[in-house]
Amino acid sequence: MRRLLILTLFCAANLSAAQRTFVSAANGSDANPCTRALPCRSFAAALPFTDADGEVIVVDSGGYGAVTITQAASIISPEGVYAGVTSSSGNAVTVDATNSAHVTLRNLSLNSQGGINGVDIITAAAVYVEGCTINDFSAEGIRTNPSASGSRLYISHGIVRHCGHGIIVNSQFGSAATIDSTLIDGCTGGVEIIATPVAIRDSAIVGIGAGGGAGVSAEIGAQVGVEDTLSALNGYAFTASSSSTIILARCAATANNYGIAAYQGEGGGTKIYVSESTIDANGIGLLYTGDSVISSRGNNTLQANTTNGTFTTTYAAQ
Repeated sequence: MRRLLILTLFCAANLSAAQRTFVSAANGSDANPCTRALPCRSFAAALPFTDADGEVIVVDSGGYGAVTITQAASIISPEGVYAGVTSSSGNAVTVDATNSAHVTLRNLSLNSQGGINGVDIITAAAVYVEGCTINDFSAEGIRTNPSASGSRLYISHGIVRHCGHGIIVNSQFGSAATIDSTLIDGCTGGVEIIATPVAIRDSAIVGIGAGGGAGVSAEIGAQVGVEDTLSALNGYAFTASSSSTIILARCAATANNYGIAAYQGEGGGTKIYVSESTIDANGIGLLYTGDSVISSRGNNTLQANTTNGTFTTTYAAQ
């Protein structure tokens, strides 16, 4: 009996978590221990074999199934390998980890066949969405409303297409997000930011709900910085309301119903500051209500809109 117990403990130790696990569509099985020689078939099966802060590596192209991530981990597909996550209901990827967990999703293709959200972030210290393509979700491509104070979201080199909203960042807990080198195309809404700071740079937001959807929308005290970004063929290019602030630098608002719009909303004090930017070929170039401010540094191009509108104030370089 003692020898049997020792053997059992030895086997259990060899099946314990590893720093790096593997999944394969070609020869994986969820009955395997997720090693390189014996890979698993799905992300969901690999994660329990993966150490905290460990990596799940995709070996070859295929679909790997919807997954809920409850630990610090990275799911990584190498360049040139297609790693699909298709959702027929609910979320393709749910992140519901600890308040200290860092989670990375790299080079994944998230697709909806009835799914609601591409990535839904519930709890994590930081989530990195790198080089991912997200398609056709009825609600949001990426949604974050984390319960963790100070949570961070980083999106880079991504594509979000044909979703309800491209990205929603909502926080009452001091969270923030950075969106870099990302295309959002053909969604009902682009980037909606509620009560949190967000930085956007070197991105394009196009074809967003031409009847009223916004490329970038800041609401309820949001603080948003946007650089080197195109917002075109949308209902609104950039809009802020309810004590929010947007700072635009080297941006373009082109061929939208409205270029830049600032609404007083609840609490007032809405402000948009614009420098080195172009507002052209829109229905209305500039629109503001109540005590809202759209301020120019004096180096912008405002032209060829059906109604140009006017900046409310100017500010000088310091």
